[in-house]
Amino acid sequence: MSSLHLFVSLLLIIMFDFYNISYALDINSNNEPHPHGITSSDFNTIINYDNNHYNIIGGIQKDGNLFHSFGQFNIHSHESAAFNDAGIVNTIGRITGQDY
Repeated sequence: MSSLHLFVSLLLIIMFDFYNISYALDINSNNEPHPHGITSSDFNTIINYDNNHYNIIGGIQKDGNLFHSFGQFNIHSHESAAFNDAGIVNTIGRITGQDY
């Protein structure tokens, strides 16, 4: 195997690994990682996480409205979130942090 062939092979391996790493990190077009997760910041909002699924419960109810407050709210393509809002007309959320 020539030195050039070895160099090209290693370069391709490194490029392929970098692509996989960047996909795993979920970076944006500026090569900055996207924040991850949902956190509560108030209103008795409780977030349970299991198997890439966020279950959001609690909050403050006023008439037919349910209010939630989040420190961050970031769902990636392989994740899902559900609000426990049976019988609620409107579910309203705010995000108080910088990661949204």
